[in-house]
Amino acid sequence: MDRAELKEIIGREPGELFERIRTLGDDEDEKRRLIQEVWELSEGDEPKAMKKSAKKALYILRSKGIDVEVYRPKREARAREMREELRFMEPLLSVPDSFGTSRLIMPLIRAGDERIEVFQFAINRLKGVLNFAKSPVSKSFLKRLKASDPGIFPVPVDYALFRLRTALRKTDRGKISGLDDLPHVLEGDPGVDVSQMEVSHPVLSLVRSRVSRIHSPDEERRFLNIPEVGIMMLPDEDVRDYRERIEEARKSRLVIGNMTPEERVRDVVERFYMSYFTPERIFFFRERLFDIALSYYHRGMEDQAHLILSFAMRLAEPGESLKAHPLIQYLVYHSLISS
Repeated sequence: MDRAELKEIIGREPGELFERIRTLGDDEDEKRRLIQEVWELSEGDEPKAMKKSAKKALYILRSKGIDVEVYRPKREARAREMREELRFMEPLLSVPDSFGTSRLIMPLIRAGDERIEVFQFAINRLKGVLNFAKSPVSKSFLKRLKASDPGIFPVPVDYALFRLRTALRKTDRGKISGLDDLPHVLEGDPGVDVSQMEVSHPVLSLVRSRVSRIHSPDEERRFLNIPEVGIMMLPDEDVRDYRERIEEARKSRLVIGNMTPEERVRDVVERFYMSYFTPERIFFFRERLFDIALSYYHRGMEDQAHLILSFAMRLAEPGESLKAHPLIQYLVYHSLISS
């Protein structure tokens, strides 16, 4: 298929490209060539309608399970970087909200005219980038932002890029306008697997904490009374089915399957623990606590930062010890049992 035919197919029906690629079988070279050409059509000097069709074709390929990012032409990324001549200023991160979504603020300064462009992302470890905005700002605006909001704190550039690129890998870009035009300094090379990058959370080098299996009741109370911890919740769509099963068990006084209503409730809760708290979700909650600890460190409240970090370090692999963790017990009780 030559470029003219590719443009004709994309312009007529972007979804047809996936069917054509399926017929290639194991011909990886031709698959790479076609997808790279679609990238070039989506980012090059083509008519607006063609660029839109090419982006739609890439979106359809993603939705069909093809990782189009690994085929993105590096030469175009390098050319854009040269044209942009952007460099990093200090990135900022916000404390996660109730469901673990944070604001990641990436200020980039353009060489020559010293203009600052701020790229703001709402990121979630499990869901990716939820929204995105870009705007020009002044240095004084960034200073006021940090000074006025204690929930926003600085993070190193390498860690900010790690969080952003991890989120981008989970993102359906076709649903969020502007993500396909991010500067290369934010995107990075498409062939790099961010999951293999070794980037530690900055709080681990700033706040020293030993892993303690035992916390006193007073320490647990202080931990759960920290506002950013106390607002944490499990999404309703994740617990609704289990909650309904618990309600059904409570309404019936019958013994079913040799199990009393109380035993059935305990069985549902046990099944929830086993299915919901995967290693990825445990890491998600641990990272949220790391973020909260880092925010307290930057506020000069190192005792609270140390306390939060000590509970974060207790979150490890699934198992019996996980059920004993105060945060996990709190989340399950308030999201599943008490409602």
